[in-house]
Amino acid sequence: MKDELGFADAAAISYRTRGADGEYTIVVGVEDSTRVRYREAGIETVVLPEIWQKLKAAVDEDVRTVTAAAATLHSRDRAPAAAFGEVWDLVDRADTEEDRILAHEVLARDSSASARAVATLVLGNFVDDDTAWHGLVGSLIDSEGRVSTVASSVLSGLTRQDLDPVDWSGARTTLSAIFDGTNPFGFRGTLRLLMATGIDPEFGQQLVRESPALLLAHLGAEHEFSRAVALAFLKAVSGEDFGADVAAWRAWIDGRADEG
Repeated sequence: MKDELGFADAAAISYRTRGADGEYTIVVGVEDSTRVRYREAGIETVVLPEIWQKLKAAVDEDVRTVTAAAATLHSRDRAPAAAFGEVWDLVDRADTEEDRILAHEVLARDSSASARAVATLVLGNFVDDDTAWHGLVGSLIDSEGRVSTVASSVLSGLTRQDLDPVDWSGARTTLSAIFDGTNPFGFRGTLRLLMATGIDPEFGQQLVRESPALLLAHLGAEHEFSRAVALAFLKAVSGEDFGADVAAWRAWIDGRADEG
């Protein structure tokens, strides 16, 4: 789709309106290729323990099931154990400090997308560690779709939980890439995640002011869900409320909110 429409990166998101037949699709496109900065994959093959090898085999065999299981790791009462129980059990067993360290190593060095998807799953065990959150968000800008999709699923499931604050300053490079337009499919989920984990308002303002275009495009969209999450994020980091007035928010971003 990106190549067909001439975009450097793009996302097509389908919605179904309640009480209506059919569905509609929202396309988010990023034209400037300099704004798209995916994480560079490693070139090595990291030795994996048996549990990780079993998870990797599951990813290779049926990535859709693994992705669905990832979304319910922290809300298992909402999902069928018969379908996801094996994946849950394997992830539960990869919960040691050695597993946490290995996950970061695999994400940094391993050339295998399946191995990086497993590392992303495993990092979901360590939500009390800010660097695990940084690694999970880093997987949103992995160049391989199976990795970024697993990351989206893990983070989506976590965002539905009550979460402790996270210091996001260590993930500035990744977040800047997302705000610039890398993996637009994950942009709104990232906004929800940052709000759910109590992003420091000053840091949030820095992200907005460095890369406002995609956020303001969502704010000005006809699609209500796109507008709502963009507005909620702007209100959270600014302490202001200009509604869906894009010009007013642009003035705030430029430091001109009090003019006139």
